[in-house]
Amino acid sequence: MVLTDAVWSVCAMWLALAIDRCLREPPVAVHPVAWMGRALS
Repeated sequence: MVLTDAVWSVCAMWLALAIDRCLREPPVAVHPVAWMGRALS
């Protein structure tokens, strides 16, 4: 599978948002199950 620039940019943006969310939100919000739920939705 070849990742295009568009896919990379989306992944980078999502990762940045996830990190930002982890740094700002309370621990309950970054529970692995909740985090995976967000990733899948």
